Amino acid sequence: RQEPGFDVSAFSQEDFADLADIGGIAGENQGVLDRCVNTGAVGWKNTGYNTGGIAGKSSGFVTDCENRGTVEGRRDAGGIVGQLIPYTDWDFSDGRLDALAGELGTLKYMINRSHSSAADLDSRLADTVSGIKSSTSTAISELEGILQRYRDNQNRLIDRVQVDPDTGEVTIRDIDLSGISTAGLSAALSDLHGRTAALNEILSSSVSGLTGDLSGITAQLGRVMDGMFSAISAFSDPTLFTSVDLSAAETYDHDLGAVDGCRSFGAVTAENNAGGVVGSIGFEVSFDREDRLNAGDFIASNARESLFAAVRRCAAWGEITARSGRAGGIVGSMDMGAVDGCTAAGSVRAETGDCAGGIAGYSVGLLRNCWARTLLSGGKYVGGAAGQGENISDCRTWTHVDRASEYAGAVAGWATGELSGNLYAGDAPAGVDGVSLTGQSDPVEAAALLAMEDAPESFGDLTVTFAGPDGVLEERSVPFGGPVGELPAVANDGERYWKWDEPESDAVYCSLTVTGKYYAPGTTLSTAEDPPLFLAEGVFYEGQSLSAAVWTPRGAPGEVLSAYTLLVNDYDSPLTVRFRAPEPGDVYVAGEDGTLKPASARTDGQYLVFTMPNGGSFALIRAERGAFSLSPWIWGGGAALAAVVLGAVLGRRKSRRGAEAPAD
Repeated sequence: RQEPGFDVSAFSQEDFADLADIGGIAGENQGVLDRCVNTGAVGWKNTGYNTGGIAGKSSGFVTDCENRGTVEGRRDAGGIVGQLIPYTDWDFSDGRLDALAGELGTLKYMINRSHSSAADLDSRLADTVSGIKSSTSTAISELEGILQRYRDNQNRLIDRVQVDPDTGEVTIRDIDLSGISTAGLSAALSDLHGRTAALNEILSSSVSGLTGDLSGITAQLGRVMDGMFSAISAFSDPTLFTSVDLSAAETYDHDLGAVDGCRSFGAVTAENNAGGVVGSIGFEVSFDREDRLNAGDFIASNARESLFAAVRRCAAWGEITARSGRAGGIVGSMDMGAVDGCTAAGSVRAETGDCAGGIAGYSVGLLRNCWARTLLSGGKYVGGAAGQGENISDCRTWTHVDRASEYAGAVAGWATGELSGNLYAGDAPAGVDGVSLTGQSDPVEAAALLAMEDAPESFGDLTVTFAGPDGVLEERSVPFGGPVGELPAVANDGERYWKWDEPESDAVYCSLTVTGKYYAPGTTLSTAEDPPLFLAEGVFYEGQSLSAAVWTPRGAPGEVLSAYTLLVNDYDSPLTVRFRAPEPGDVYVAGEDGTLKPASARTDGQYLVFTMPNGGSFALIRAERGAFSLSPWIWGGGAALAAVVLGAVLGRRKSRRGAEAPAD
């Protein structure tokens, strides 16, 4: 079991340039991973190749494993395996060398039987039979050497692609089969033929009991010679290449190249090739991890290739995102292989690129007996089973397409090859690219789809989980496409209030978790002007706002310059108000009976500051001339203060001089 945490602090910037094969359990698997569980986050955003919740890269067998951690990488990221490498078996003579080996084996058996029967004959006969036995063993040894040379080429196929480290020039070399010599095999077979003829001559007159065996040996030798010439002619045939994909076989004689019975619940994010179970199925070239050379196309001629890559009985429920393209609920991209009996029930997005599919984003393999209930989003090629694919049979999809520029369908955005027995429900465009074809992709009611005998249990209601401050606050069952509903209430933590993160949509198309957090309340609300006409101070929460409405007072004690009613919704305390007054004046606040009463006000920059009831009204009244008013002190500042003091002093001096003047 892998515990949470992925530490990248030990890596340098240069390390990240070629970071590859990152897994929650194993970086690369060539054997068996059985019943492994990962709960930790694996990988790093937009960094690394072949990142998987269980194995980064696998050419072996992964079975009954589970991933609950998030997976991130640059290319080929999967909930279970980043890249699945197919098992490959090569035969460079199209099977003819194997046939030749079989014929030689039969010949050896027949000669051994004749040697035993001739044990009682004279020494001449025994020596001749022993010579034949030795020649046969030599021929078999020579042939095994040839076979081994051809098997060795299997591991050197990719060496055909040569990249000059200085110029970057790509060169494709042909595999040179001319160095394999068949002279030894030919000599051994010729010697064998001569010894057999001599033996036949010795025994023709004296050993009638062995004549039948010798005739059979001679005929078998003829078949051996025919097989040899046929195999050798195949070596020089420049057009002989066949590829046989055995992934769809019900059983196979090994478990290599397979992922079976695995489950992934974590989100998977990559630049390209993101899959709920496997990021990609295909071969990899270490110096071309971005696959710009398409080196998989440079396969040896003069060969027969057998492939096996299968993802079977797996399920994924996470959010799958490929920023540039090729995202799939099970496999992001598959160049070959088969996905059989798998279930996907999450969201799949190709954010800025193409190919988003409920099972596979891009597929040239086989999709069979799969179920997909997904929310899809992408550019071109968006489909319930495959964004772009071929050979899709007996798949069931229930899909909502959130975004698609073109080529969108409930079964496939676009598909070639054989389509049969596929059913779909939901509001996605019909069948393949909006076209439903009877027997290939047929619509069905959602209730009928859910009632099918092999419908997965996860295809029932979706689950909306509300994660509160102390864990899961509520789990709510919602039908596919149903509403999230009212968000549950969370008590304040002192003055802090809880705010839920808004879901992307009120309609639910995949199970989701709604989170939130506590926020400190605001201390100021304002009206919408710039700068605002009013500000209110207090302790305010999400959803509260300040509104100001013009008010007409009655019985004002002077000229009304401004009058407003101020209200903060869902607020019970008095308001401390800042008012950007148009000109100097006195503030009056209306009482419960509407009577205006003077209010204490102070200045703060351009604003008058005073207190009033929430929902109450106030008026700014022009001060009477000659009467003492707060306004000159507010609006004149220090200059007004000096002018008032100077005026008072001068007035007193003038009165005093007037009293002392002599009478006329």
